[in-house]
Amino acid sequence: MSSPAIEKYYTAVQNIKERYVSNTYRFVDYREKVIDLLKRVTRVSVGTMEKVVR
Repeated sequence: MSSPAIEKYYTAVQNIKERYVSNTYRFVDYREKVIDLLKRVTRVSVGTMEKVVR
């Protein structure tokens, strides 16, 4: 069974992927924004997991 934090992280990453890599948006046009967003989502997820593990 996976952690709720991991499931939320997956959902956030999937939402970013669907929004910016889909046919509606071009990743090239939003590359820096998407990379920054993925970094922030990852940082929050890792921080949450560190608190859950303690």
